[in-house]
Formats: sequence, structure tokens, C-alpha cells
Amino acid sequence: MLPVGRWLFALAVVRTGMVFVLSTENIQSVPITSILKTGLLFIPKILTSNKCGGIGINILWRETDIALMIARLKYNVLLVALIFLMAPGVLFAKEEATAVPAGTLQEKPGPPGVAAQDERGVGPVKMGYVHFPPFVYTEKGKPTGIYMELARKIFLRRALQHEFIELPVKRLYKELEVGRIHVFIGPGGVARAEDNILVSKQPLGITQLNLYRLPATQDVAFSALKNTTVIVLKGYVYGGYITKLTAIDGVKTFPTTSHETAYAMLLAKRAPYVLDYRAPFEAAAKAVGVQPLGISQITAVPAYWVISKSGPAPEALQDVLEEGTAFFGAQNALNVKN
Repeated sequence: MLPVGRWLFALAVVRTGMVFVLSTENIQSVPITSILKTGLLFIPKILTSNKCGGIGINILWRETDIALMIARLKYNVLLVALIFLMAPGVLFAKEEATAVPAGTLQEKPGPPGVAAQDERGVGPVKMGYVHFPPFVYTEKGKPTGIYMELARKIFLRRALQHEFIELPVKRLYKELEVGRIHVFIGPGGVARAEDNILVSKQPLGITQLNLYRLPATQDVAFSALKNTTVIVLKGYVYGGYITKLTAIDGVKTFPTTSHETAYAMLLAKRAPYVLDYRAPFEAAAKAVGVQPLGISQITAVPAYWVISKSGPAPEALQDVLEEGTAFFGAQNALNVKN
């Protein structure tokens, strides 16, 4: 077999159903069906045997007729060039889907008549959200939930371009502060962002905040927690209750990333308590199999439209959202109390 350095060139020919490879000493012919199975047109390396063994395709060696083959190649070069020009994508590559990076799931509806901005400078609107079922969450790659459907109706009613972008809580607040996210739905009393946000005058609904425990764990009031550990969600402020919790003497927090992991950690007795909102926590528990839990109700936390002052036309956006909420009757028709 010839070493790599002795090959002069390799040329694919689609004429007789064979691919010919010309070298200084040998002509190889390979059935085109075998080439198509491997997805190759050019032989990328020297085959390891001149006896056609161990490679799974038929190799026919010819020691003569090099002149004849060169003559035929002159004709076939034109054919190959034509094929390359007409269908290079078919011969050499197929398009691959581009994965959406974590934290950038977006919806960008843009039907005819949908405006980038309205007459007051509102739009296109970038709305951030965190996984918080049944209010806002992602299902089968699509942002959905009670509040998400309300937002979608409001934007489409005003013919505004919009994006829904799922982000971790801490990053969501940072993007909100600098105006890369224009609005999200959450608790209004966020001390770290209060100078940079507008909050809707009326809440969209109420979410119950609870302290969960295993049945064998002592039931104590929130204010009576001492010398214990509480599992919390990273970045969550719980309507200001995370500050109250960390101020209690001897209480440590055990951060985790999701409602599902918080529930699993509680079952594994990684900590005796979990502080979380009822709807998403109990949805996570239901998904993996509910076990009896002790529950202490802490407070009801209202959810608001939270608008970035650094985004385009924040006051006008607030008006659009509040008017749309009133139009669709969020507090009554949607009955969002959980």
C-alpha cells in the first residue's frame, strides 16, 4: 500500500457509479453506494490493505489503463464541478440545528402588523421570567403559565413585538436593573432593585409563602426558628422574608437551585425546613411523588408587574400592562390565588 506522501490527488467522479482515486501507481475504484453510506466523497487516508480486507467496502485495484482513466477523468471533472455548483450542501454537509443556550429561551412572534414600537416608544418588549409553575414556566420549549398567557394577550392586543426570556433569579434582577430585561412578574418589595424599578399599582394575584417540614420535625412559628437550617431558593427574596430569616439568631440558609431540588433535599433530611411558595413547591412534590409534609403558613405575597426604569419608555410600558390587566380581568377572571 502506498504511504500518504505518494498520493498526488484524489478526485470524486460520479459517472459510472464508482469513485476513482488516482495515484502514481494505482487506480482504486470504490462503489458509490459504499461512499454514500459513510457520507464521504474524498478518501481521507490510505486504506490499510490492498487485499480489500477489514474495511467493509469493495476496493478494486487496477495496475493498468492509467492513460485511459486520465482521459475519462478529463470529461468527468466538468461533471463533478457542475454537481458541486448545483448541490454543494447535498454533497458535503447537512444543516444542524443550533441549540439555544441555557438561560436564553426566547419567543419572538412577529406576524404581519406587529410593530417594533408603538406611538409612545413601547417595544419591542423583553420580558424575563423564572420557573414558577403554574404562573410562569417552560413546557415543551414554549413559555407558558397563567401570567405568561396574560402577558402574551396584552402584547398581541397592542400589536407589540415581544420576547420571553427565562433566566436565573439573580441574573434576572441584574438584567432588569440595567434595562436589558424590561419587565417581569414578581414581588414588588425588592430592596436591592427598588431604585431601578417601577411596580404596578395593583397586584396580579397572591402567592402563599410556606415553611415546609417532614412530619416528625417540630412545628414552630417562623419567628421562633432558632439554631436550625432552612433550605431556600438561590436569589429568591420571598417578598422580603429572606432578610427576616437571615436576621434570626442561629438560623442558617441552605441555598439550592430549584423547587424540585428543595423538595428532594427535604426528603433526604439535608435540612429540617424549606421556605418556598406553595404553588411551585407543591407542583414539584407532585411530580416526584407526594409525601405527607408539615406546613406552616408564613404570609401571602402579592405578584406585580415589575418594570425596569432603564428600559425604553418605562412609564408608558407600565400603562400598557396595567390597562391590559384591567381589560383581561386578571384578578377575577384568572383567579390567580395559590
